[in-house]
Amino acid sequence: MKTFSLDLRTRILAACDKHDSTRQHVAERFGVSLGFVKKLLGQRKRLGVVGDLYFRAGRKQAVSEEKRARMREYVRLHPGATLAEIASACRLSCTIATVDNTLRRMGLTYKKRRCGPPSRTGRTSPPSGKRGGSGPRPGIRPGSSSSTRPASRRR
Repeated sequence: MKTFSLDLRTRILAACDKHDSTRQHVAERFGVSLGFVKKLLGQRKRLGVVGDLYFRAGRKQAVSEEKRARMREYVRLHPGATLAEIASACRLSCTIATVDNTLRRMGLTYKKRRCGPPSRTGRTSPPSGKRGGSGPRPGIRPGSSSSTRPASRRR
């Protein structure tokens, strides 16, 4: 939906300021709703502007410019800091993922994980184990069940 032009908004307000007709009449005259006329009058009274407020729409950033500057300085001084350390040192009240996304947008790098020895991958099956293949499972006879009870006999 397009916003109404500034010219139309000022003409509506000028007509309301004359006090020679009701708000409903002004709304009908300019082809807008009574709610829009009321909203426009309230906006002028509250904010002092009559232009559209589209620039204020959308989600606000979780990390302010001041906190981003603090993050930039902390990462410069402590390049080996983890995300959790950066968040606590900069007093951020957001998730670790938000800290990560903010640092990426700023083009900064950081340590990806805590200090510690690298993990080893161990064997997952015994070396003498049979590999792959499909077929009947040994130990379960056809027509029987793998539960603790014997299979019921069919008649």
